[in-house]
Amino acid sequence: MRIFNDNKPLLSIITINRNNAEGLRKTMQSVFDLTFTDFEYIIIDGASSDGSVEVVKDFLANNDYSEKITYWITEPDTGIYNAMNKGLNHAKGKLVCMMNSGDCFVKDALEKLPQWEKNNPGAVLHGAISKYKDGVFIGCEGQSSIFIDTTPLCHQATFVPMLLHEKFGFYDDSYKIYGDYEFWNRLKRNNASFVWINQIICNFDATGVSSIYNKKRWKEKEKIQKLYGTFHKNYIKQFIKQFIPYGFLCLFKNLHSKS
Repeated sequence: MRIFNDNKPLLSIITINRNNAEGLRKTMQSVFDLTFTDFEYIIIDGASSDGSVEVVKDFLANNDYSEKITYWITEPDTGIYNAMNKGLNHAKGKLVCMMNSGDCFVKDALEKLPQWEKNNPGAVLHGAISKYKDGVFIGCEGQSSIFIDTTPLCHQATFVPMLLHEKFGFYDDSYKIYGDYEFWNRLKRNNASFVWINQIICNFDATGVSSIYNKKRWKEKEKIQKLYGTFHKNYIKQFIKQFIPYGFLCLFKNLHSKS
């Protein structure tokens, strides 16, 4: 079992990327702009050919950033979750957050992370995201763990204790789009604790592969639901249920009270 001490960071941030140099630069800059500093940063690039490697090297050449990059590699992978698992293999933090290229932290979003973790030891902490498409804000999203049977948590706004990965495994990389959905259901089946954080954690790029509603995505979702006994044939009810905006009213109230 992994032992955590004062020399280990509270948070491991993992960014995976393949041929998204512009998105990678934005994501990395958002990591380094965080007001929270107790983190390590791991970058897994899938043998990009578009200049992504040069982006990483640019940041490494800057002493203000290079010390936070604890590990990075560029090599072929077999998909999103294979790359995420590579990152997990090098993570030393107590918590892990997957912030993929193109998605960006809100600058001060993690200020209360130490207190959240202290108050909820061993729990999966999950918050909300602001969604953007082609640079245009399209809404906020976040939901209760009650709805994990129909809707995955947003891993960019989720902090998973590394001990849960060690106890229940990494992502099943046989899934190409919904591996995180399978993982949340696996944790829920094993009675892991989920705690809602009423905070927008990141700005999410809604043009990513997981945002595309296609036949392959629904096939993977159906397979996972059958695996965990949550599948039902009422697709309309299921589709509507996943958009129940848990936490939306309080987030909306908080946002407007600050304006």
